[in-house]
Amino acid sequence: MSGRPLRPVVHTLLVLPVLLTPLLGRWGMAGMALLALLANAFLLPRTALGRALARPGEPRWNGLLSYPAAVALAYALLPLEAAAGAWAAMALGDPAAAFAGGRAGARGRLPWNPRKSLAGSAAFLLSAWAGIALVVAAAFPAPGGIPRSALLGDPAALGILLLWSLAGAAAGALAESLDLPLDDNLPVALASGGVLALLAGA
Repeated sequence: MSGRPLRPVVHTLLVLPVLLTPLLGRWGMAGMALLALLANAFLLPRTALGRALARPGEPRWNGLLSYPAAVALAYALLPLEAAAGAWAAMALGDPAAAFAGGRAGARGRLPWNPRKSLAGSAAFLLSAWAGIALVVAAAFPAPGGIPRSALLGDPAALGILLLWSLAGAAAGALAESLDLPLDDNLPVALASGGVLALLAGA
């Protein structure tokens, strides 16, 4: 598989360790992400996988480094459920936006960022929304204090989880749509996780 389709696949699949959150806790997850950051910075470029994932002309600080950095910061700064949700939004939303946006052509470009499209932002929103809800429900026995067993049997409880997830996904989609002078992994994770943390407190 070439680097072009391989990188979004890896970006998405690397969300799976989020399920270790209840086991490792805040600092275990942050430490794991920091180890991944060091591995990506010093070991990955020496491997065939690293060379396949690299993009020509990419700066030294790129998505391969900002991804684990964003995860580490989210776990260091946010409640566990918000950090897990932020990771899901970043991991699933960004590849979906790139896929849909790449097929949108010149149609439906965002007025504040012509490099992004309405189709890409919509794909981010839907993928991140589903990702946050599924990851948090799967990783935590009682997401938001609601027992997992009650989610499907109680429409109100499920609605709370879905609305909370939608708010985090929307914040991530907005951050991803902005024309920022840095890789969007950090802004997406911190925006999504910040809104999830704020609403969890409410």
